[in-house]
Amino acid sequence: MKKILVLSLTIVVMLSCSSNKFKIDGDIEGAPEQTVYLMQILENDYITVDSTLIKDGKFTFKGSVAYPDIYSILFDQTQERIVLFLENSDITVIGSMNDIQAIEIVGSESHNILLNFNKLAEDKSQNLMDISFQYQSAAMDGILTTTLEEELTNQYMAEIEIFMDYIKQFVKDNNHSVVSAYITLIHLVDQLELAELQEIASGFPSSIQKSQFVTALNDHLSVEMRTSIGQSYTDFTLSDPLGQEIALSTFIGENYVLLDFWAGWCAPCRQENPHLVKLYNSYKSKGFDIFGVSFDRSQDQWLEAIKQDGLLWTQVSDLTGWESPIAKLYGIMSIPANLLISPSGEIIAKNLRGSDLEDKLKEIFKE
Repeated sequence: MKKILVLSLTIVVMLSCSSNKFKIDGDIEGAPEQTVYLMQILENDYITVDSTLIKDGKFTFKGSVAYPDIYSILFDQTQERIVLFLENSDITVIGSMNDIQAIEIVGSESHNILLNFNKLAEDKSQNLMDISFQYQSAAMDGILTTTLEEELTNQYMAEIEIFMDYIKQFVKDNNHSVVSAYITLIHLVDQLELAELQEIASGFPSSIQKSQFVTALNDHLSVEMRTSIGQSYTDFTLSDPLGQEIALSTFIGENYVLLDFWAGWCAPCRQENPHLVKLYNSYKSKGFDIFGVSFDRSQDQWLEAIKQDGLLWTQVSDLTGWESPIAKLYGIMSIPANLLISPSGEIIAKNLRGSDLEDKLKEIFKE
């Protein structure tokens, strides 16, 4: 009886240990002998965590992860990558160097959830692609009437809502997995209202609360609550093109200030700039100002864009791109983005562009 008990405990310990480790066995046909790297994808950076030599197409990685997370396997010679959701399990990576995209990953439940989502997204987005094709074809053939454009736009927006509903349901059905937090960050944070995102975040169990993607989502929600309409702005100081440090607070008090996030490399930002120039010239004498924050890295590119677009309002940047602490301070995940701040320092609108911003200014200045 004692021997049976000891044997049982040994088995339990062995199972417990194996469940806390991963093993990746790769078998890639046609892969030349070279170094392969296992890299964690962390905030758009690749962090090397291990490397090994691939021989006869075979390689192995062993280790452990605190939570399932997104990793890539990089082939040194070809610089091709295999992206997978890594978890503590036995995982096989099988395929051919001639078709990296078709490589099969087996043994990771998290990766399977991501594959299931990708298949769902592909299927449910077909109507969106069909409507886009109709729109483009009609425009190219010169038959895109105002009536047809409105009809196709309405169809597209209706399909977007349906598509978002599918994504939301998938996330809720799989809220035990960090993959759902990843999907939320990629597809939903810019589409849903704060209350909906809070509902989704509240559904993740405590066991994954400290994972990369749940943490990032909770951080995003904290910023959203801090920068939501009705909240007071948060001050910061950055340098202008001449190197002079300027605080946002020096512009608050008299005018309505549009806090505009952009970059010289950002095509949609550059397309929006002529409209901002027009509104600035129309309303600057009435109490409207713009405070531009660039996420450029190149000073030359930043200054050239300011010159080319005729941006006459104050511009600041720390030239660190997306690594700028201001991006995290205001939760900016894509640009162009903006906040409209009242003279009292209250955020009264967010992400107004084109006619929406113009309509808001007309409302403010009673035109």
